[in-house]
Amino acid sequence: MRGKTGPAAGTTGRGWSARRRAGTAGLAVLAACVAGFAFPGTAMAVTNASATTTFHAHPDSGNHGNWADDDFTRTASVTFVAVDPTTKDCGANATSCFTYAGKIADRGSFFVISGASSPQAGVTEVGAPSGPFRGGSDVTFVSSSDTASATGVPANVTGAGVSTTNWVEQFFPAGTTFGAGPKLTDWSWAYSSPGTCENWVDAFNNSSGSLPADGDITGVSHCLTPTGGISTFVNHSGSCLDNSGFTWANGNPEQIWRCGAAGGEDQNFRLATFNGSQVLQSVAPPGVSDAPWCVTAPSGIGRLTIEACSGTGGQVVKKEGPYYVFTSVGEVMDLRAFSTANGNAVNAHPQNGGKNQKWSLP
Repeated sequence: MRGKTGPAAGTTGRGWSARRRAGTAGLAVLAACVAGFAFPGTAMAVTNASATTTFHAHPDSGNHGNWADDDFTRTASVTFVAVDPTTKDCGANATSCFTYAGKIADRGSFFVISGASSPQAGVTEVGAPSGPFRGGSDVTFVSSSDTASATGVPANVTGAGVSTTNWVEQFFPAGTTFGAGPKLTDWSWAYSSPGTCENWVDAFNNSSGSLPADGDITGVSHCLTPTGGISTFVNHSGSCLDNSGFTWANGNPEQIWRCGAAGGEDQNFRLATFNGSQVLQSVAPPGVSDAPWCVTAPSGIGRLTIEACSGTGGQVVKKEGPYYVFTSVGEVMDLRAFSTANGNAVNAHPQNGGKNQKWSLP
């Protein structure tokens, strides 16, 4: 959604010089106090402005080209900050210069272009998922004009229109110069595809949404569908499978603990399907984590952990009687060394028929 920064072409803006403006500032203040208005062309005559624009079929660029078309509403505003004493900040030929702050807020819906490259990983989009998005940015810039108006901002745009970065320039008269151009400072746009349970965040502080941790919208379903009720999983000692440390994060280890301790909120698990595979989900309490977490086996014998659900590799599980088999590695859920102590590790281990490998629902 963000635009590319580019200098704006233009000529010297209208208005008095900065020196003359400063010389008349006191008179302008007095006039404003007495008559309720300020002389045009002075800093006191600065006008702030805001405008709302409706977009249709606006191309949305990810890290691999346009991936979606957006329908949304944009609310933008510009606010005078100060007179810039360095007039050349607004361009070599500027005779006046003013510092402004802008704000852009977008909210609407995106519609994936089937066959395009997904915004994060660049994989081919499957189908045409859609969903809501919202975001925006603060903007900093200088302007050779101190008169802002919504008149030049379009009420409706179909297609691309002016870039997000340069959007605030439309508030100012023709011929206004903007020096090096506006700068988006803390931009962020977040997208959600309910039909595929996917999310993607494109932001200034996350490498522009280019990392796996930023999510992606691919059209491939990442929805988790429960196939069993939420329950505790009890081993031969009467203790429960437990997500250690009340922590839902990649790599968090699994253990056993006395059933019901601390309300048992970190002892809730259930069988589910994710990406077409059966998994064992660690169910986080409401408000702790909304992401689906799956019990995950290492590539061989070793400690079970939870990871963000992918439905692949060491997360694929098959229930065979009292055994839970991680099919990609051929190991089963195993209580290490038969120990029944709180905090003992739960591992993936070759099946041997031991009672420490049998789990039941209460």
